Amino acid sequence: MTIAACIGPGIRAAMTIGELRCEYALNPIGIDTLQPRLSWTLNDDRRGQRQSAYHIQVAALPEDLSQDKALLWDTGKIASDQNTHIVYTGAALHAGARCHWRVRAWDKQGQPSPWSAPAFWQVALLQASDWKAKWIGLPGAGAPEWRDITLAADVTIQKGAVGILFRVRDNSNYYMWQINAALGPELLLRPHILKNGTWSMLPPVSLRQVIPATDDLKTHRVEIETHGTTIRTRIDGKLIDERDDTTFAFGAIGFRADSKESSLVDNLLVTDVSGNVLLKKGQLALANATLLCRSPLPKDCPRLRKTFVLTKSVRRATASVCGLGFYEIYLNGAKAADRVLAPANTFYPQRLLFDTLDVTAAVKQGDNAVGLWLAPGYSDDYSQWGWKWEDAKRAILQLDVVYDDGTTTTIITDESWQAGTSPLAFASLYDGEVYDAGLEMPGWSTSAFTAEGWQPVRVLEATLAKLAPNVMPPVRVIQRIRPISVAEPKPGVFVFDMGQNFAGWVRLRATGARGTRIVLRHSELIGKDGMLDPWTNRLAKATDTFVLRGEGSEVYEPRFTYHGFRYVEVTSFPGRPTLDDITGCVVHADVQPAGTFTTSDAMINRIHRHCVWSMRSNFMSIPTDCPVRDERTPCQMDSLAYEDAALCNFWMNRYYTKWLGDIRGEGRRDNPDWSGDMIFLPWRLYWYYGDIRILEVHYANMRVFIEELRAKTPGHIYTAGFGDWCRPNDGTWAGYFGNVTEVNTSLYAVIARIVGETAALLGKSEDAARYAGWADEITKAFHAKNFDAQTATYGNGSQTTAILPLALNLVPQDKRGAVFDRLVTTIQGKDEGHLDTGIFGTRYLVDVLCDFGQQDLAVSMLKQPDYPGFGFQIAQGATTLWEQWTFKGSMNSHGHVAFAGVDSSFFTRLAGITARKPAFAQIGIRPYLPKALTFAEATQETVKGRVTVRWQKNNGNIEMRVNVPVNTSALVSVPASNKNTVTESGRPAETSEGVEFIGMEGDYAIFAVGSGDYHFVWVSGSP
Repeated sequence: MTIAACIGPGIRAAMTIGELRCEYALNPIGIDTLQPRLSWTLNDDRRGQRQSAYHIQVAALPEDLSQDKALLWDTGKIASDQNTHIVYTGAALHAGARCHWRVRAWDKQGQPSPWSAPAFWQVALLQASDWKAKWIGLPGAGAPEWRDITLAADVTIQKGAVGILFRVRDNSNYYMWQINAALGPELLLRPHILKNGTWSMLPPVSLRQVIPATDDLKTHRVEIETHGTTIRTRIDGKLIDERDDTTFAFGAIGFRADSKESSLVDNLLVTDVSGNVLLKKGQLALANATLLCRSPLPKDCPRLRKTFVLTKSVRRATASVCGLGFYEIYLNGAKAADRVLAPANTFYPQRLLFDTLDVTAAVKQGDNAVGLWLAPGYSDDYSQWGWKWEDAKRAILQLDVVYDDGTTTTIITDESWQAGTSPLAFASLYDGEVYDAGLEMPGWSTSAFTAEGWQPVRVLEATLAKLAPNVMPPVRVIQRIRPISVAEPKPGVFVFDMGQNFAGWVRLRATGARGTRIVLRHSELIGKDGMLDPWTNRLAKATDTFVLRGEGSEVYEPRFTYHGFRYVEVTSFPGRPTLDDITGCVVHADVQPAGTFTTSDAMINRIHRHCVWSMRSNFMSIPTDCPVRDERTPCQMDSLAYEDAALCNFWMNRYYTKWLGDIRGEGRRDNPDWSGDMIFLPWRLYWYYGDIRILEVHYANMRVFIEELRAKTPGHIYTAGFGDWCRPNDGTWAGYFGNVTEVNTSLYAVIARIVGETAALLGKSEDAARYAGWADEITKAFHAKNFDAQTATYGNGSQTTAILPLALNLVPQDKRGAVFDRLVTTIQGKDEGHLDTGIFGTRYLVDVLCDFGQQDLAVSMLKQPDYPGFGFQIAQGATTLWEQWTFKGSMNSHGHVAFAGVDSSFFTRLAGITARKPAFAQIGIRPYLPKALTFAEATQETVKGRVTVRWQKNNGNIEMRVNVPVNTSALVSVPASNKNTVTESGRPAETSEGVEFIGMEGDYAIFAVGSGDYHFVWVSGSP
């Protein structure tokens, strides 16, 4: 991490440099910019140290760097304390370029550090012209060519209109026959053509001839028949339109509704001219979405391969690869990367994310072979609310090789590849895998393999979506855990308890006869009879099947599916399995830990642990709602509710940068609770990491969103949305929605405030004044229209109606005390000390209670052992958070994440670590000390370095140990009656080295400190 070296005779540098990061990553392969940002941390045991200057050198070769020659960039000594986000402005780079760099810094006394250990970065393929490879797939692969068909469905317009799509070639080319009830008294059929992304409309047809006005919103049977160039439309069996059009000859079908439309589609039937059924589906709910319906895509997992020769010794080999749905890459008989469930899920119509891998160690001079194993991934059986790849499986790979002599060669996917089958007969994200070991082909990805029966691949047209580098941490098997018990509730049925609810799969070991079919079913729950209870799986089968080869001890581990579970049911196992035959494989994005937290209270520690495990289970390539049922979708609202907690616990910069690209690309801008993430998250990343580029990239989208919110909310009071989702409720659908107006208007006001502050930061003064004014207007309107002065409440007076306005600063200063007092009365009276909050109220509950001095009440509410609350979940055996407070309801999972937002308060209130300035350039340390705790400790990794706080009660005294990283400062608030009762390192605090007394704030003495370690003690009873 650091190097110490002699700078001159008798002088030894105290400051050293570590953690060289490029675009937040250590030695990243495949960055997506030619002007990356460079950062490092500084280490120095002396107090109050700062960087006064830096010097960066960059070279193409490590030997050039060490010899100080042929440099791409040499900044010389730059007088600056900046050690984060320094933009590379050296020689122009190109796709595939690898750069090696080092840095040294000067301390505040002007003494230089030694050069850091070198680091490197490598640029990805950035332009379409950088790609020589072609997309390839199986012979005959392609979209279904439905030419002459009849599409029939029961259609119910709930609001506005519904579009029926047919002959869909891709997302920019299709017919849409829209039935519209929103343009006036006439119910209209409005035929549209979308060609190359441009809409045109054919003459509309009135439907009054068959549907009276009283029946517009009733269910009607719609049939669209295509025969050659003729298109006939029938409603309720009556022909209402017939026309000829030659624009499209074939394609898939689907349905569309914009943000102002919703409908139900049921009993969908697609038949050919002979009456053969091509597609049959049940009810589809349609709102602000386009759903395409094709023939079910095959769920097999084929392999592709090619042999090649490298004629010289290899210096570097880089694979740029994408497979749709999933892929694994193999080189010379071994898997070439430890990532799983790749590539990352994204909004496929807008971009496809490829991975950049250093595979130098996997290739050699001479004969080589490369293989790609494909799987359905986020395919047509994925949730209608998710981003799906609804086309044939395919892959693209470019292997760029640099020889030791500097010459290059490139291996690409093209028509020279071959395609074959695999032992994986079936793979589905929800339903699991079927793996037949008897079909294994040893050595299939080696050059010696004889590909008998393999067929030439098909070269496919390039997709319309852009290929873009994937910069987020890969999804990996992060941890392996051993089950804690196994039971046999019925003969031959073995149920393993993994002891922890998590996302991933299990590794199975077995010995048995060829053809033995071992079945593994997964669930979060077991029943009283000890049998698996798959209730929270909903329609997800979560079943993996392993067919033995019959040759000694065999091992099976899934690769193209995952489950959310604690319990595994094993049937048809040959013999009796032991705890050593099952291994839990914990799978999630490899976001590195960035925070730790612990206290003297076991239940608070368990709540923290449950929050962390719930986040881990939902950090896949998108932040999901849960890993369990047939959903696992990109959920902006849930992410919005817990992102602060995620940032406390993990390095989320690259993960969330990718996520913001996803949601911006999707283009969906909904209510503040659902789509507010595209405003809050860039601001959070700026605040946590000092990332101003993220604001520059997303400002235009942020501005469009606030303008849209304003246009549809002229009175400033926002009444639509989910609100405080999943507060304690009666189990009905309506019961999940809580305090919608209070939540969404509060979020709306903050959105306007953030956009205004972002505009000011970016130098857009007119926008800054405009949106700051809007925020003020919304805040005043909210108070004027929702506040009851007699009761000091907003809305219905529930906990959340006070928590959100207080936490988000919508309450006038002179009313804050009364609103808070009423909140406490509500909690202690009507709610008997229990939570009555959903995901947003719970997120800010502890913040508000602590900030007003009620930390004891906050801890008590969290620990309540009966319904509703975290203590109740723990009493029921939970190891992760639930979707709602009840054990079961009309909708629930036990691995949900939205309630994890409360964990942020453990760091910022119970430990007391906050960022007073962006990137923790100035740190606030102000812990709140509940009576129930005797100590709390937290660490927080920042871009400046590690912050540590530990407070402890000792015989009535309070000790606080604080570590502040180099190049930062902190305001430390010590619980004390006055400054004279506080010591630091055994001396009166205000006289201690590097400590300055600022003043008293209530029961806290405030001290300003620079970097270093500090030991404050408040002695009770001192004068």
